[in-house]
Amino acid sequence: MISFSSIDIVIILAFFSSILFIGFYTGRKTGSEANDYLLSGRKVGLFLFVPFLFTLSRASYLGFIPGLAVVLLMSRQRLVSYSLLGLTFCLLLFPNVFPQVIRDRVTFTWTQAPMAGQVLVFGQRLDTSTSARLRSFQEAVEAFYEDPLVGYGVTGWSCIDAQYFRTLLETGVVGLLA
Repeated sequence: MISFSSIDIVIILAFFSSILFIGFYTGRKTGSEANDYLLSGRKVGLFLFVPFLFTLSRASYLGFIPGLAVVLLMSRQRLVSYSLLGLTFCLLLFPNVFPQVIRDRVTFTWTQAPMAGQVLVFGQRLDTSTSARLRSFQEAVEAFYEDPLVGYGVTGWSCIDAQYFRTLLETGVVGLLA
């Protein structure tokens, strides 16, 4: 069960209030140019970072970094891109600005009490969830070598919680490249 502190609730309410304000404000414009829609999308897009954090998905947090790199490479507005990059580095340097529930979720990866089935990576014990995921990745790679070209078919291999490995196992190299 996830419990939110008072400051977490304030952040969430401020987020929703801001989104409503931006939505109503940009909705009042009478112009129908594409720039109006893009501008409102950028304004709202900046606020999507808050609910993203509260997903508590460590894999999504890791995926944010290459996603940001793509935005930097593809964006024509360099000032916005570099501002996002600077903000990201500041957040990484000062993790105490994140709500406690988010910090707890990330640090749980390394601080879970010792349990059976945990794996060591670079001498660091990982939590059971991450350990199970890493073991399933290893099993997926081993299974891939048995039928690499066309895979095992949809649901032909056991459940795996990783889209690329699942696609590779179900459809093989042919499906992955398609």
